[in-house]
Amino acid sequence: MRPSHRYPRRQRRGYAMVLVVVFLLILLSTLGLAYRQMATTLQLEMARTQQIDFEQGSLKLGSIGLGMLEGPLSTPFTMAQSYSTSAGTRWYTLQLTRLSVDPGTGRETWSVTVTPQ
Repeated sequence: MRPSHRYPRRQRRGYAMVLVVVFLLILLSTLGLAYRQMATTLQLEMARTQQIDFEQGSLKLGSIGLGMLEGPLSTPFTMAQSYSTSAGTRWYTLQLTRLSVDPGTGRETWSVTVTPQ
C-alpha cells in the first residue's frame, strides 16, 4: 500500500471560495458604513456653508435696518441693496414696518424683514 492511501483525504472543495466571499462581504459592509458616515458629515458641512453664504448679506442689511430704527422713522421703509458674498453678488430687500404704537408710553413696535431677491 502506498503512503498516500493510508489516510484517505477528506473532501474539502469549496471552502476557500466561501472564505473569500465572507471576507468580501465583511470588507464591503465596513466600507459602506465608513462611506455613510463620511457622506453624512459632508452633507452637514455643505448645508452649514450654504447657510453662512446665504446669511452674509442679510445680516449686514439687517444691522443697517436696526440702526435706522434708532432714529425717528414714521413710515414703513423698503430698500433693496446688493452685497458681494462668497457665492457672488446677491440682492436683498430690507423692509421696516411699524406694527403698533402703545398709546400710554408712545413706544413703537417695528418688524425688520430681510429677504433675498
